[in-house]
Amino acid sequence: MKARWIQLIAVLAMFVLCISVCTNNAHADEVWRDDFEGPLEDWTIFAYPSHTDVVKIEGNFSTADGTLKVLDDDINTARHNSTVNIGTWSFDMFVPDDDEGFLRVEFMSNGASLDILGNMSWVAVSAWLDEAGRGFYVLYGFGSGRTVHQHITDIPLQGWHHIDVSRNSSGYFKVYFNETLKANFTNPSVTSSTYLQVVCDDVSGGAIDNLVVDDEPIPDPEPTTPTTPTPTPSPTPTPIDPVVFVLIGGIGVGVVIILAIVLLRRR
Repeated sequence: MKARWIQLIAVLAMFVLCISVCTNNAHADEVWRDDFEGPLEDWTIFAYPSHTDVVKIEGNFSTADGTLKVLDDDINTARHNSTVNIGTWSFDMFVPDDDEGFLRVEFMSNGASLDILGNMSWVAVSAWLDEAGRGFYVLYGFGSGRTVHQHITDIPLQGWHHIDVSRNSSGYFKVYFNETLKANFTNPSVTSSTYLQVVCDDVSGGAIDNLVVDDEPIPDPEPTTPTTPTPTPSPTPTPIDPVVFVLIGGIGVGVVIILAIVLLRRR
């Protein structure tokens, strides 16, 4: 009889442990990713010869070095289907040592990218290499024009940068460069997405890598009034490793079983 009680208690303890582990391992779902280690099978590649010539020509990107790299100075575009409009977009961007052109990642886009085409609808992070206005930009194109949310000049432009962009259901964006918050704003104009687009203009050698799109926004507190200047961010709390929960649960199960055995023996 005692053996049956011990077995029952052990089964119940393990059941509680499983519930604990499954609950604490819950996380956002990754929607899609590309590490550019192979051919661009899921991408549409094209280019325009200039900002006034809108007849599409063959684009020129390569993944030979494990990145998505543009190889000439045409207005090259790499387009991937992506309907995520609430979540987080993460990628690495390489900006070449140049003094003209731009490299732009339209993480939410509905197609048109050139002003002359009109009907633009996109939100993007862009590296602008021209001396006039040199720096990183967080901006959006809507209708036939574009608006700058943030001009970031306190980061060295050339080289690799890790960028995380988050949007919640209220249209509130947060943009991190190398894990530091550099822009936050609300954009009521662009609320949907059909594609993610990488647009390169006169920036041969520019590249992106380690592109990940998931459906969970970065869980930082929003400012009280999004239209005010960017507040100083609070340090992001370090998440507890799920392994810690497993160890705690395992210890708890062991204690329960030992107590059960002791109590049953006393009876």
